[in-house]
Amino acid sequence: MTLEDQHTDRKSLRAIIGRTADWDEVASACVCFANGAGGC
Repeated sequence: MTLEDQHTDRKSLRAIIGRTADWDEVASACVCFANGAGGC
């Protein structure tokens, strides 16, 4: 059984903390989830 599905995405905290923060990737994931849930 996987821990990820269309409602859940496990990300490392490295994606949002410190110099390695990848805000473009986080924003992309947020948009994908919003669109998958019916979005605005």
